[in-house]
Amino acid sequence: MWFNRAASRRPVFALITLLLASCGIMLAQAGQKNPVPFLSQPLEPATATPGGTHFTLTLHGTGFVRGSVVQWNGSGRPTTFVSSHQLRAKIGDEDILTAGTATVTVLNQQPGGGVSNLQYFQITTPGVITVSNATNYSSGNTYVAAADLNGDGKLDMVVSNAAGSVAVLLGNGDGTFQPAVQYGAGSEPEAVVVADFNNDGKMDLAVSNHTGSSISILLGNGDGTFQPHVDYMVGTYPTALVMGDFNRDGNVDLAVVNTAPSSISVLLGKGDGTFAPAVQYSSMTTVTALVVGDFNGDGNLDLVTAGYYPVGISFFAGKGDGTFAPRKDIPLTSAAQALVAADFNDDGILDLAGADYGTGTVFTLLGKGDGTFRKGVAAPCKSSPLMIGPRISMVTDCSTSRS
Repeated sequence: MWFNRAASRRPVFALITLLLASCGIMLAQAGQKNPVPFLSQPLEPATATPGGTHFTLTLHGTGFVRGSVVQWNGSGRPTTFVSSHQLRAKIGDEDILTAGTATVTVLNQQPGGGVSNLQYFQITTPGVITVSNATNYSSGNTYVAAADLNGDGKLDMVVSNAAGSVAVLLGNGDGTFQPAVQYGAGSEPEAVVVADFNNDGKMDLAVSNHTGSSISILLGNGDGTFQPHVDYMVGTYPTALVMGDFNRDGNVDLAVVNTAPSSISVLLGKGDGTFAPAVQYSSMTTVTALVVGDFNGDGNLDLVTAGYYPVGISFFAGKGDGTFAPRKDIPLTSAAQALVAADFNDDGILDLAGADYGTGTVFTLLGKGDGTFRKGVAAPCKSSPLMIGPRISMVTDCSTSRS
């Protein structure tokens, strides 16, 4: 008897398809969500020449999934999923026709998901970097941020000045800068971040004012100049400042740590350059450092603080609506005056690294993917570290040793 095997398989295939679809529905109903991706440096390559040819851009980070889309200036590009911590995207000739600064982000679709932090990609003619006519600030600590503030494709600098202002130095594109222009801020400005707070395509500034118990917002005019600052009250002695979309409304929100009393202030952005009143969350330790990322893989941005007295970190799980769950404290043997989030062991899970000024060491806390961490590597330094980068590139020389 003749037997049509292809026809006989169809009901089986249909049943399998139905079962897989049902499993997908059950998984969605079980609340499984895509994480918010986190994009680390470096981009490979880091620059391109204006008028050059198309190329493949390699991105590193955490929380990448099948279906992640690399966005170039907010528009999707053909993306290849390599692993949970690596993507490749095709960048076309038309993307690099003229000099400029492109923004690179990663989008994970729902359920969960969201847009990653951004990285800048320079489209510029290679040149020689020189240092001349250095601008000095002698009135206390200064913090620096870099971005294209006037849309000319050249990186500019913003430097906070403890005397009560921020200085903007427009880049010439050859490693030199124009004379600094000062813009008023609150009392003793410290940390500074650059983002588009009013969704007009122009870069704005946010500055934490240490003795002013406030955050100053300076809206950009798009030509490298800024409007007078508007202040929002937070806790006492604010320092570290981070940004992210905590309530998933597409607007940039802010979080800042306050050292007395130890707490976090969260300010939700309205998308027009203004912010809702700050909401406070108490922290275990005298806070000096703050990082943001999806550390438990639930698709919402979380916050982690670190400091001293007592020594440890506090984990605040984001709920996705702009609020955060009660903190979970993790005691440590090292204090952290600086903290950074990145995937240090290439397992696709976000980790932490801290710098301990008191003992002159840096240390890592390897993420388990559920908001908890295990001890990693400690590294003694020749002098006390104050800053730390995503690749644990220090301002001092450190040798790596097992903790």
